[in-house]
Amino acid sequence: FFFQAEDGIRDDLVTGVQTCALPIYIKSINFKGGVEYIKRSKFGICVKPFRGKSNMMMELMAFGVVPIITNNVLVNTFEGMEENVHYVRVALPKQLERKLSNISDEKCKEMSKACKEWYMENVHSEKSWLKTINTILYS
Repeated sequence: FFFQAEDGIRDDLVTGVQTCALPIYIKSINFKGGVEYIKRSKFGICVKPFRGKSNMMMELMAFGVVPIITNNVLVNTFEGMEENVHYVRVALPKQLERKLSNISDEKCKEMSKACKEWYMENVHSEKSWLKTINTILYS
């Protein structure tokens, strides 16, 4: 697991993660070190985002790390993003252990690939520019 947050942002879900795996909690880390932690993770936790959207979610997906999101993370504005394909949603710590235990290694690899593909089609700078221009011109 990868989890990074500012001081004081620890909720029941993050505390509950310890029941199924020891999360990496990083109080202060440089950019390169953070990227290395992300690259080695299968799942990353996104909680309490600024204005409902999670920048961390996009960073995780760029590396094929499957985001675990709480109910306050908004994804309905992201075209083509699907629960249990691109991310896992949990509301309570006990759900996290159950949901993750039902994700096989093969399913995790499929989700990881789906995350990278979604990122490249929707967020990567080149594709994002084309998508924006097409939306402006043709919508």
